[in-house]
Amino acid sequence: MVSLAILPLCSFLLAYLSHAAGDTIAAYCAAALIMHVVGTAPAILNNRVTDALGKWSYSLYLCHILVRWVYLIRVPGSADGSFVVHGWFNRVAVITLSIARAGASCKFVERPFLRRPVKREAARELEAVAA
Repeated sequence: MVSLAILPLCSFLLAYLSHAAGDTIAAYCAAALIMHVVGTAPAILNNRVTDALGKWSYSLYLCHILVRWVYLIRVPGSADGSFVVHGWFNRVAVITLSIARAGASCKFVERPFLRRPVKREAARELEAVAA
């Protein structure tokens, strides 16, 4: 639980540090959380919301920068010429839009693509290339 309590502190520090230092601290915070979860999985992480975020994580990884970029261009006053979103409302909006976009992408793009049958000839070609 201590690791989960540190998360808001890390988020607060990231807002006031340079990009390089903020990224490093974010990596350490993520590592601390992972180490804590691997040791004992807290009940707060075993629910439908975190399961859905886990399923959407790759889509979220792919689309979050694009969502932030479009938001910064389309919403006046959300940035001051940099690529940083200013204001808590704008940050929550970007996070919400990114998660919604990831969910839609996962449901309408990734899942149907993964359900397609693989043709045997294409599978043999891929195995030949990999060998």
